[in-house]
Amino acid sequence: MLLPLNEGLCTRALTSANVAHSTRAPAGSQARRRNDLAAKDGTYVFELGDGSTKDKLTAALRACRRSAQSSARSAAGCLLAMLTYFPLFEALTRYANPALYQAQAAAPVTVFADPGQCSFQFDPIGKNKFDSTSCDIAKSFLAKAGVSYVRIDAPSGAVAEIRSGATTLTAPDPRTVTGKDRKDAIAKFQAAAKATLSAAGYPDKADPAAINKPMVVLILFVLVLYVTMVYGPIAAMLVELFPARIRYSAMSLPYHIGNGWFGGFLPTTAFAMVAATGDIYYGLWYPIVIAGATLIIGLFFLPETFKRGVDA
Repeated sequence: MLLPLNEGLCTRALTSANVAHSTRAPAGSQARRRNDLAAKDGTYVFELGDGSTKDKLTAALRACRRSAQSSARSAAGCLLAMLTYFPLFEALTRYANPALYQAQAAAPVTVFADPGQCSFQFDPIGKNKFDSTSCDIAKSFLAKAGVSYVRIDAPSGAVAEIRSGATTLTAPDPRTVTGKDRKDAIAKFQAAAKATLSAAGYPDKADPAAINKPMVVLILFVLVLYVTMVYGPIAAMLVELFPARIRYSAMSLPYHIGNGWFGGFLPTTAFAMVAATGDIYYGLWYPIVIAGATLIIGLFFLPETFKRGVDA
């Protein structure tokens, strides 16, 4: 029997099936002639003998292909997420909150601020109010409101301003107001900014009647599908990666570092990235970079686990 096989795929299946093999078939055989033609793409043809050997190899290859397909699904999920997160989330804005989508195009917001007063608003414990500079006050309000903006550098020491259309709002200057007066000034500024944005068409929240529910469900389905592609093979892969005597700790540590630390820091990091750039989608770079790192590490550094004993 002649069996085509890619040399780089599932070669351990041959060993596990106790089949003597070589990437070169006997000289003069049909397999040898086909190998000479196929060597360019790494595909070789094995010449099998009795039916018992054939059955063992076929079963081994099937199991190996299932393992390879699981790994391929995880890699595909990461790759698809990297390529489609931005268009999917922009589409989600368009169909879930069309008023916001239209306002961003029709009435863009600009922040004029001294870059020296603009901090990177990363606060993992949620204690910083970001009210020590006028730039932080303006950018924090817009980021929390989900409003994209463009920042234009102002002269050093200038007080930050928010502009939308013909309206200009000056943020409170913490250098001149302190204590309760600062708190009241910030509240007054936020109320005025909210009214200005509302007049420009920016909604406080999505209108349920305007939501395109079928499209939103479809987009969410695609996002959940990516999760299942990555998470589906994880349990089996983690079990195979580590020997039984250390498996509990070995599985728990990377799983909770990934989910607890990297996942837990997602909201804080994404908010800081949005506030720094003014792009409400910029925070997506955080999961995209993580997905890219996962893809590269998984493809090139994780060992093959096919036929590895799980009881050892």
